[in-house]
Amino acid sequence: MNISQVDKEAIQGVFEDVLKSDELVPHFKIAQPDIYEGMVKEALTSSGFPSDVDIKLVSHDFKLFNRKDEGEWVEQYVIEQGLDEESTTEVGHDDVENYVFDHIENLNVQITIKDELSEWIERNPTIEYMGKEIESHFNPIEMASFMKRNKYTALQEKEKACIEVGIPKEEAKKVDYEIKNMRIKTSIEALAEIYADEVKNSNTTVQVYLDNNLYENLVTEVDYELEIDVSEQEEL
Repeated sequence: MNISQVDKEAIQGVFEDVLKSDELVPHFKIAQPDIYEGMVKEALTSSGFPSDVDIKLVSHDFKLFNRKDEGEWVEQYVIEQGLDEESTTEVGHDDVENYVFDHIENLNVQITIKDELSEWIERNPTIEYMGKEIESHFNPIEMASFMKRNKYTALQEKEKACIEVGIPKEEAKKVDYEIKNMRIKTSIEALAEIYADEVKNSNTTVQVYLDNNLYENLVTEVDYELEIDVSEQEEL
C-alpha cells in the first residue's frame, strides 16, 4: 500500500503534534485508565507499597516519552490502517492519539513515586502493619500502670482478691494492689482493622494514635483478663 510523500509528511506532522503535546498524559489516563492504573500500581508494589494500594492516595508523577522515530510511526500507521493513494479521509489528531495509546510499547513510561513508603503507611496503615505496631506498643506493665493511675480497676475485682487472702472486702478501697498476668482476649487483627480505619479518618499517624489512645481503647473497648494481687500488704 502506497501513499504520496506529501500525505506521509502531513500524517507525520500529526504524530509530532500528538507526541509532543502536553495533553498526551492526561488524555492517556482517560483513554486507558486500566493500563495507567496497572502501571502505577506495579511501580508502587515493586517499591513496597501494599498490593491493594489506591494509587490516588499516593503522590506520583507519570510521564510518557516517544522512543520511536515519527517516520517509523507513520509507516506502521499507514500499513495497519490500510491507507493508499485513493484514501481521501484526512487523518485527524484524535485518530493518531488513539493509535499511539494502542501502541504504548513504542513509548517510554516514567513513574516517579513522591511519597516515602515509611511516612505514607503511617497515615494509610494496612491491617498487617497496624497489627505489628499494636504488638510493638503494647506493654502489660504500662497498661497496668495506666489502669491504676486512672482508677480503671473494678472495685469488685479488688474485693474478690481481698477475700481470697483474708482481707475484709470493706477494706478493698484502701488496699494497695498489683495487676498481674494481663492478657488481651480480643484478636489483634480485629483491633488492627478498627484502629487502621480510625487513623485514616483522623488525619493522624499510627504512632501518634497508639501513643494517645492504645491503653484507653484497650481498657474501655475490648475484652481482657488480669489478676489482682493484694497479698503483700502492710497492716491496715
